[in-house]
Amino acid sequence: MKPEIFAVELKSNIADSVFNRLFRFVDKDKQERINRMKMKPDRDLTLTGDILAKTAIKKVFGIPMADIKFRYGESGKPYAAGYPNIHFNISHSGSAVVCAVYDRPVGIDIQIMKNGDFDSLAKRVFTEKEQGLFFSAPQDVCQEQFYRIWTAKESYLKYLGTGIKDLKKDIDGSCAVSTCRFSNNYIISICTKR
Repeated sequence: MKPEIFAVELKSNIADSVFNRLFRFVDKDKQERINRMKMKPDRDLTLTGDILAKTAIKKVFGIPMADIKFRYGESGKPYAAGYPNIHFNISHSGSAVVCAVYDRPVGIDIQIMKNGDFDSLAKRVFTEKEQGLFFSAPQDVCQEQFYRIWTAKESYLKYLGTGIKDLKKDIDGSCAVSTCRFSNNYIISICTKR
């Protein structure tokens, strides 16, 4: 089996009637988390991520959505309770949501590419090896190179399930990271075991 990636880009806010109908498919703890969010786009993206993951798991593994209950590990990595061979990961940025589903551990990250002070940020958050990759890139592609490295790193940390405590750790050779563009303004990376 190869990892499957599912992606959605929300072109507008989710209508209240649709939101309320989808909200019923979300576990109680996620409903509470969504209800605490102040911004409508954040609520929409979080709900979409949850529904996208359940839909993806149903499609790939044939499990009814009603039987899929999400729980969270110590560092917050989600898993499907009662299904140890189902692995998934969700990410959202801008107006896009992605989900990777696999029968082995997986991490995915998406970032919308925005302008910024990439040099100082790279010095602060990238390892020496990652800084070498970033600073050796031609000036005209430094924004994309920054996001390629950043999403690769995030997908790796999500694959490990350790959170940002391992931010200064290089991606180890036992993992494979694939990176691509999505909808012109986004970069997606997925990390799996080799």
